Amino acid sequence: MTREQRYKQPVDVHLILRRETPAGPEILLSRRAGDVYAAGLWHLPSGHTEDGEDIREALIREAREETGVLIDPADVSFAVAVHHRAPSGTAARVGFFFEVLNWQGAPRILEPAVCDGMAWFRLEHLVSPMVAYCRAGLDAYRSGRHLALHFQDPDDLIPYAADADRSDPVPTARAIPLQSGGPDVRVRAMAGQAAGRIAEPRTARVLLPPEEYASSVPKSTGSAFIFFTDRDNRPVQLRATYSQAHPWQFPGGTMDHGERPWETAQRECREETGLDVAGPPRLLASVFGPPGGGWPFSTTGCVFDGGRLSDAQIRSIVLDPDEHDALRVLTLKEWEPLMPSQDFARLEAVMTARLTGTTAYFDSWGWGNG
Repeated sequence: MTREQRYKQPVDVHLILRRETPAGPEILLSRRAGDVYAAGLWHLPSGHTEDGEDIREALIREAREETGVLIDPADVSFAVAVHHRAPSGTAARVGFFFEVLNWQGAPRILEPAVCDGMAWFRLEHLVSPMVAYCRAGLDAYRSGRHLALHFQDPDDLIPYAADADRSDPVPTARAIPLQSGGPDVRVRAMAGQAAGRIAEPRTARVLLPPEEYASSVPKSTGSAFIFFTDRDNRPVQLRATYSQAHPWQFPGGTMDHGERPWETAQRECREETGLDVAGPPRLLASVFGPPGGGWPFSTTGCVFDGGRLSDAQIRSIVLDPDEHDALRVLTLKEWEPLMPSQDFARLEAVMTARLTGTTAYFDSWGWGNG
């Protein structure tokens, strides 16, 4: 095969301009318009390489021409490569997606003839309609993969459709260190003399698949409780049959699957006392406890205000004998000698939160310590 006969493919560059917000990461997308391919669809700022450019130079130029942002080459990180074939059956192409976290200037539309919209969108909730080619690269980026194949069938549509998703992410090779993480020092020195310093590759942060990420983070059990007093502001507590170390407790317990904290508090209160609490929920305290005492997970708890009970309501309480064998209504001074110090501190702070309207926070629940 002669040089003129060799198969050639276009090279595209795609900009993942990413910013962090309290609601989660966002990326910049533009909407194509006019007499162009995929008009009316959302896409990353992108373009083709020009003669003599490398792909990083092309990305920086396209970003400046389309959005006005200025990017330092040192802030460009490789994210994903996509080998793509459009449904039109034209020659396949290779697209390089780059992540940029730092830039200068505010993004704006600079090519209105081919772009009629530009906005930030949540990375976890991608906008529609979007070019399927672009979506393939972003899906690979979100899953932490660095290469995806995306060969569309002739009857496929240009916009992304979940029932016709041709994206095929290619697994990323496991890195195997060579002699403490890199080439031998002598090899690097010789190569450095011949070709200059060997630069460490910049790669985008890896976004793990949800299941893998979930398995790597700390686990926590959730619980919820309801705090009652009588009409004289004396706290109501139940004596647990299952814990000598922490005998006096608020009605409440551990969350079931699918429950929200307030739902847990309502259910547990009904099961343990027979009382139905309508709400609306008012949070008095948030409680956190680290793993300990043989319990492998941290614990997070919410204490809600159940209000002031009448004497008739208190008399109507029916305890579950498998969990509680006594109920008392006492002043704080009377409660103190009956409770461990950390339990009483929690009770006192919850009572203060009720009286002042300021939510309390504890970073030690204490269940695993005795």
